[in-house]
Amino acid sequence: MVIAAQPVNAAAPARAVARPIRGGGSRPPGGRDDGHPGGGDDGHGHGPWEEHESGPPIERRYLAMWLFLIAVAMLFVAFVGAYTVLRNSTRAWPEAGAAALPHTLWYSTAAAVASSVMLGFAARGLARGERGRLVDGLLGALALGVTFMVAQAMIWNSVAATGLATLARTYGALFFVITGLHVVHVTGGMVALVVVAARAARGRYDAGERFGFDFCATYWHFVTLVWLLLFAMLYLVELAP
Repeated sequence: MVIAAQPVNAAAPARAVARPIRGGGSRPPGGRDDGHPGGGDDGHGHGPWEEHESGPPIERRYLAMWLFLIAVAMLFVAFVGAYTVLRNSTRAWPEAGAAALPHTLWYSTAAAVASSVMLGFAARGLARGERGRLVDGLLGALALGVTFMVAQAMIWNSVAATGLATLARTYGALFFVITGLHVVHVTGGMVALVVVAARAARGRYDAGERFGFDFCATYWHFVTLVWLLLFAMLYLVELAP
């Protein structure tokens, strides 16, 4: 008996079978068998799916933002360290006869905290795509920033009137230097708030493109946190018996 051979269709390609890969799923046809999850090579030794396995890289813009904040934080750490050394090396601190700091510090502190709350309100508006809420939160934070600056001016005027800020009184001089440094950074944050609010009003931010807002909000929260620490160091600690 002669068995006729089945005709072979040379034009039909061999069926590729997906093979299981590490981490679940299956390897596409033509995938590499070297432990990488993707098929093919992008010319740099990485498969096209490799980024999903290791996670997306940190954006350089956000990395630069955090490096900038760390640098500013180190500046304040240096001044706080100098204040701490002088305080611990002086028998009487503040110096005998030095006037107490004004209670207006409580008002400026309340304004600083409220401004950060308003930026949280703005962030929720951005996440929900509510432009009006975003702009209102930014303008509210800006208005409270102005309130903070006015309160600081009143505090400085009151401190200067008592003679506490003379060079002969180290405590008062350091108070002016440290709070003045903070006001400089608050001023920079207020300029950023104006720019970001103007851009937000034109619809320049959304859930996919929000770096400008994130930078401004993070910086503002940072200067608020710095003020709370300074308030505790310069005022609350000195009230303790």
